[in-house]
Amino acid sequence: MVTQCLSPDVHLDLLGRVWCEPTTVITDWLLTLQLVWLAALSRGRARGYFLLMGLAFMVGGARHLLHHQAPDAIASMSILQNCASSGALGLLAGLLAVGRGARWRGRADGVYGAMALLFVLGHLTLGGFGLTVAHQALALLAAAGVVVAQGRWSQYRGFLIHVALGAGCALIYALRIGAHPWVDHNVLAHLLMVPAFLALWLQLRSLGWSRPA
Repeated sequence: MVTQCLSPDVHLDLLGRVWCEPTTVITDWLLTLQLVWLAALSRGRARGYFLLMGLAFMVGGARHLLHHQAPDAIASMSILQNCASSGALGLLAGLLAVGRGARWRGRADGVYGAMALLFVLGHLTLGGFGLTVAHQALALLAAAGVVVAQGRWSQYRGFLIHVALGAGCALIYALRIGAHPWVDHNVLAHLLMVPAFLALWLQLRSLGWSRPA
């Protein structure tokens, strides 16, 4: 048992060093690769969204891996991870509001931008993963409000799938559901996020945010 790891029983001793939670790290970085790939297939603000989310998962994986090796850097890494995630969410409503023209997009961007700034400031001053969870919930609710206002649910199936899978991830985190110490709630939630991000990309592609063929 290595008490400095977030999950003390889940670690490897390799090359004279302790590597914490390798399965969580692997799934974090698999998500990073997926998000970079989706960014390469996207354009404009959609590309920014996927790149920022990829940064968040990359830093999150490093934070788990190095928790024993570099404990003094963990707080800063958490702030960077949470700020990147909140910054990414700040782009989402304007992307989903594309169907209502520049004026509607401007309003959505303004609301989301202010929300993202508020949460980034919160991460810088207060810290805490709970702020990111709160922002994600509010961001998805705001985006859902955009969809409701447009009244075209049938055209937003990808977004609805993304929200449903995101709710499943939240439940896994809240109840700390795990199949095994090495396949804990982090790993299961990360695996569920793979189709969630793909569904969101397909939604954004249908709204014109993919790169031309």
